[in-house]
Amino acid sequence: MKGILFTQENFQATIEGRKTMTRQIVKLPKWADGIDIGAAGKPFAYIEKYRHTDDARAEFIKPRYKVGEKVYLKESFVVEWYDKKNWGVWYKYTDYDAFLPTLKWNNPRTMAASQARYFIEITDVHCERLQDISDEDCYDEGIKINRHWANGTEWFTYSNGIESGFESYREAYASLIEKINGKCTWEKNPLVWVYSYKLVKI
Repeated sequence: MKGILFTQENFQATIEGRKTMTRQIVKLPKWADGIDIGAAGKPFAYIEKYRHTDDARAEFIKPRYKVGEKVYLKESFVVEWYDKKNWGVWYKYTDYDAFLPTLKWNNPRTMAASQARYFIEITDVHCERLQDISDEDCYDEGIKINRHWANGTEWFTYSNGIESGFESYREAYASLIEKINGKCTWEKNPLVWVYSYKLVKI
């Protein structure tokens, strides 16, 4: 079973049911000169010509996750062995946070499926440019609207703090994607895999 790693904001939004979609940048093969979207919304990589021939080369790129596939959510964890056959797992973001700061947390990238507590099922996959995201998709990505109780003004955010307030869904999402993938990601407008998913029990 494959795993997926979210930022803490996106992890929390997913387990609370506020986030049901995620985008991942399509990675180019080393041989490719460029990338584009082909038939049925599938991206493909290509080179214009081989060095010594006129032949062109193009190959479709496959998404990491497929529709119907179940994926576990990776998070910081500690494995506690009781004996050779029995073991348990502590998770960093729980109701017991006050008792856990002294533990040495394992990198979430090393978490195995058997240690996970949350799982999602991929319900749709397609490819598009990053800036093609709609307001509806921003909402599915976990962007929230906050309203001032007194004057009714609105701001958009991907976290619980007003310090991350923005003037539109897209502005908030652009900030979130650059927090994950680095500055100028939004401006570069790369091709992305768009995964829709739902929480499931295993």
